[in-house]
Amino acid sequence: MTRDNNTLIFEAVGITYTPAEIHAIAATLATPEQITARAAAMAEATGTGTAADYIDTAEQATVADSLHTYNTWKAQGLQVKRGQKATISAMLWRWTDKPPKAQRSDSGDDAPDPHYYMKRCYLFTAAQVERPAPVHVKTPEEIAARNAELAAARKARKAAQQAAATTAPAPAAPTIPAPAPTPEPSKPAAVVAVVEHHTLHDDAPAPEPVQLDFASIAAQVLA
Repeated sequence: MTRDNNTLIFEAVGITYTPAEIHAIAATLATPEQITARAAAMAEATGTGTAADYIDTAEQATVADSLHTYNTWKAQGLQVKRGQKATISAMLWRWTDKPPKAQRSDSGDDAPDPHYYMKRCYLFTAAQVERPAPVHVKTPEEIAARNAELAAARKARKAAQQAAATTAPAPAAPTIPAPAPTPEPSKPAAVVAVVEHHTLHDDAPAPEPVQLDFASIAAQVLA
């Protein structure tokens, strides 16, 4: 007899937790009256024993009913909280219409092969999920208003930039220094030849003519 997923989760709870742990968890999920009523229904369904004989089974079933896979919670409109780790894991039945990997061809045009297969799944409790905040979809009017707001902001920013450009002082012209005056070449000092004239008496011997060496005189003056 093939066991369904509810039975597989029930068994995984019994393997993962001790009876004391199951009792503590069940107490956070249901009242004692609810658990007793569930135990009585089990006794009636089996036709054996009393509600007291099924208290442990009812607690374990209560814990198992609170555990679901990510996709099961999502189908109920709930989202697993960020950072939450699975409480337990179990090998559950999954459905697919794809053929097994060993039977797939390289072309990828395999015929559908609907079947169940077992896969390890991870289960979360109700305390680990939350209802996500609704997503607001903007109306065309809201989108148009937002676009107009952005366009006005761009226009104002451009006008401010143009105003700043017109009021800014013009840059000062660069100062070009006047060229230094070119010094005139120095002129050599004038050479003056002084010739002394003496009155000669008849009886005085005639003086020898004086040879003036102007090149030597100029060199002495410039030295």
